[in-house]
Amino acid sequence: MPGISTSGGSAKGAFAVGVLQQLRRRWGVTFDMVSGTSTGALVAPFAITEEYDQVAEFYSTLATEDFLLLRTPRDIVKTGSVFNLDGLRSIMEDAFTPQMWTTIRDSRKHMFITTVNLQSGRVTHFFTGPTDARTDGDADVIRIRSRDDMLQAIFASALQPVLMPTVPIDGDQYVDGGVRETAPIKILVDNGVEDLVAVVLTAPNEGPDDDEFSNLLAILKRTLSLFTQEVVLNDIRIAETYNRAVQYLTALRDRVKQQFPGNAEQIDRLFDEPDPPNPFASARVLNMHLIRPNEKLLEDSLNFTQDDMRRMIRLGRRRVDELFDRNGPGPFPAAAGPLIASASPRRTTARRSKTSKGKRPRRKTTRKRRTTSKRKTTSKRKTTRKRKTTSKRKTTRKRKTTSKRKTTKKRKTTSRRKTPRRKTATKRVR
Repeated sequence: MPGISTSGGSAKGAFAVGVLQQLRRRWGVTFDMVSGTSTGALVAPFAITEEYDQVAEFYSTLATEDFLLLRTPRDIVKTGSVFNLDGLRSIMEDAFTPQMWTTIRDSRKHMFITTVNLQSGRVTHFFTGPTDARTDGDADVIRIRSRDDMLQAIFASALQPVLMPTVPIDGDQYVDGGVRETAPIKILVDNGVEDLVAVVLTAPNEGPDDDEFSNLLAILKRTLSLFTQEVVLNDIRIAETYNRAVQYLTALRDRVKQQFPGNAEQIDRLFDEPDPPNPFASARVLNMHLIRPNEKLLEDSLNFTQDDMRRMIRLGRRRVDELFDRNGPGPFPAAAGPLIASASPRRTTARRSKTSKGKRPRRKTTRKRRTTSKRKTTSKRKTTRKRKTTSKRKTTRKRKTTSKRKTTKKRKTTSRRKTPRRKTATKRVR
């Protein structure tokens, strides 16, 4: 089951629009499940209805002055937010029409809008779809039952706290899902997605910002940007760890069955023991494609200009071709770029078997080297003693000849007296 997840990133959501357009137009890829946080929540309804030209027009016509209005200091204290977003709500009501809501409601596809409940502090996914959504105990799911519910959920997911106001839903306050989950990948995995495209709107290494942050708003924007980058990195790491754990357990089970071919049923029972429970008992290996820009898209993600929107849409299309073009056409081509999924279980098995085969000869060679080293050391000691005695004799003879030349007759007689003593000393050594 294919699915797509779009992270937060404000104006950088235009990059995700280009990705969606190119995947559909050139590769014919459609998705049964869609999730989005913040700007990804604005893209999600268009992905369900497959209105890619409309979403491109929606983003390319956005301008900051149309919906992002700075409040006065008194209003900031009173409302608890820096910007007034009434203009964005009006734009959303025009874009997400009653006809679009009817299409989404009657669709066989699932849509997840990720938010955070300020009261509980938990991630909350507002969803549509033919069946109930599944999730673990760390998140909540709430079904969207009307167009107004959909607008409220998207509006809440798109508003960053402090900079923008909170959104009341059923007596609680909801804010941008990026506070806890910028890339809503896990909710798709929990609901059965096996082929996943994860669109992340931050570059791998965006680098430092050398500008001086001289006012409160600039410092707040920079702080939220750094916070978002860290949350995205953690979301990707979780998906990577999940995939590696599933692959390892699958490979381990297969190796045990190969070692004990007559006990396959008992081995399956052992791996599926309820106490302690196996958290990956029903998990599958995830075929995940990570699509993100090569470079930083914008210096200020809250600065919406039509030229930047169109430029990022083009970059999204180009990035898809860079990752998918090498593998040729197909219903869901394998990305040529960086994948979250690690090596397949077969490769893991091959690597393990090579290392296990290589251990035995190493032990044998180690034993041989030890025995050889002892013999060598013994021989070295013997030869050292011989050389020492030989060197003494040679030095003695040289000194004799030297003394004969340089010394007088008296010294010669002295050396004659000493000579027999040295000969007797050498005889005793023998």
